[in-house]
Formats: sequence, structure tokens, C-alpha cells
Amino acid sequence: KSGLLRLVRHRLIAQADSPLVISAIGTDLSPPLSSDDSDEWTRAWKERIVRLIAAEIGTKIGVAMTDDTITLVEHAELSGFRSRSIVGALFDRLKSPVTQLTRERLGVENPERLLQRYANGKSTIWLIIDDVDQNFENTARHRLKVATFFIACRQLVASVPELRFRMSVRPNIWSILKRQFEGLSHLQQYICELSWTADEYRTLLAKRV
Repeated sequence: KSGLLRLVRHRLIAQADSPLVISAIGTDLSPPLSSDDSDEWTRAWKERIVRLIAAEIGTKIGVAMTDDTITLVEHAELSGFRSRSIVGALFDRLKSPVTQLTRERLGVENPERLLQRYANGKSTIWLIIDDVDQNFENTARHRLKVATFFIACRQLVASVPELRFRMSVRPNIWSILKRQFEGLSHLQQYICELSWTADEYRTLLAKRV
């Protein structure tokens, strides 16, 4: 499944007018929660995903002229996705109240609303997320963690239509999850059962090499 996701990424990037493509590992995004509340898990997944997108967008912005673009750039810098600009470094050295205000805004700003405003009317944003079901065990906590990830992705797509997700999950795990979590029934229409021809196997192997 990892090879297929990489192939999707290569094809997207190869387009003449390629969209923003973000690759991530599900285990790296996973919220550090011990809760058994599905809503809390869903909110935490959404925040982690949106903050990753915001940081990636911030690395692509040249000159930030609006509050939203300034916030995105600052978020990318503070998250380590982008080196500090000369101006930002000087503000930090002088302990500028402007920089402190920006950091406070990052803490209280609803990142989902920020992404909604920025992405509205722009090109699509693709997230390719691998290993969501890595080391899955059929326990209540693992089922909750993986199921709420998919629920969070569905809610984000409804909130930000410009978002596109590509993930893969093992069929036996999906069967386990959808029996317990009714909300996953809304995703059934987007699921594609994977199968490959001999030519497609050769392509995947070539990309792997």
C-alpha cells in the first residue's frame, strides 16, 4: 500500500499545474491521548492534521501581506518547517510585542477556520497519509484511534472542500472498524478495493527501486 501512495504522489507532482501535496505518516500525526471519548479523539486528529497543512502552506508563501498569511508563515517557522526570516529573527531578539501577539494568535486561532479562509477558491490540497493502521491491535483503544482518524478526515473535507485525502487501510481492519463505528458508513462510497494488473505491478516495483 505504501508503494501505491507514493505512485499517487508522483503523479500529482508531475502534473503541469501540480497541487500542494503533503505526505505524512499516520503514527506521527496520532494525538497523544488516553481518552475513550470519540469526539475528543476526532477533534484532536483534526487539529493535528490542520496544523500540519498550515505549516506546509506557510513554507510556500513568499511575502505575507495579510493577517492569515502572516499567521501561516509564523506557524511554519515556529513548527520548524521554515527557517526564521531576518525580520522575524530581529523581532525575536528585540522581544517585539508584535511577535508575541502573533504567537498568542496561533494559540487561540481556530486553525480549521484559518485553513477555510486561506483555501477558499484556491487549488486543491492533497494529503497522502500512510501507515494509519500500523501496529494495529484489535483493542478498544486502537479501534477508537484509527476509526476517529477517518471520521476526522471526512469532517475536514466537508469543512474545507479543497482538501483531498488518500489513505490506505488493510481490508480486515476496515471490516472490524465499520462494524463498531456507524459514522464510517458515510465513507463507504469513497472506498476503492485495490487490485493490480501485471503492468501496474511492474510500475510499482520500478518506483520502489
